Amino acid sequence: MNERTGVQGGVQGGAVGGVGGGLSERWHALPRAARWLVWLVGLLVVYFAGIEPALDAAARLRAKADAAQRTLSQQASIAQSASTAGALMARGTTALGVPDEPPLASSTADPLVALNSRIDRSAREHGVSIRRRTQRPREAMTGAVFGGEALERVGVEIVVECDTRQLMAMVRDLEAAPEVHALRSVRVQRQSLTPGGGGVLQATLVPETFVPKLRAAGGA
Repeated sequence: MNERTGVQGGVQGGAVGGVGGGLSERWHALPRAARWLVWLVGLLVVYFAGIEPALDAAARLRAKADAAQRTLSQQASIAQSASTAGALMARGTTALGVPDEPPLASSTADPLVALNSRIDRSAREHGVSIRRRTQRPREAMTGAVFGGEALERVGVEIVVECDTRQLMAMVRDLEAAPEVHALRSVRVQRQSLTPGGGGVLQATLVPETFVPKLRAAGGA
């Protein structure tokens, strides 16, 4: 019984050794280029089976982290801007009071007549000579709405002659006037000089008022 078992074990061991020896002999019998090719194929299998999916997952995680960081940075920037704007508004309200919305010209009054009347009164009060006056065409104000109605600009371009003190007084007066909703531009050039450094200025001003947009004939 023991002899038979020993014989069988010897036969099996010899078979395994023969197989192992055969594989080893075959491996060493391969050319070096073929062995390198087998190693390369094995490395590619390992890479595509395990390493590449892990790299893809890591790249997706990095992309999500970068997107979250950008979102947080944008939100922080918006919060900072809002905080700064809020602080400026609070300081302005404390110093100047709550701002009022500009009163729009009533539908029964001609806003251009009211605007020109204010310009003439301001020029008389401050001794300013109006040399030329040109009405500007109505101009739509993109996105501007008041009381549910779209707004348009109505402006008058005036060319005046005066000294520096008179010009500053008229500008302050027009900016504070309820008929003037905006002083769109002020362009100044000196006409003449005096020994004291003063002189006559020529200035172009464009006071404006905001009015509801004109509706087309037959419109609702």
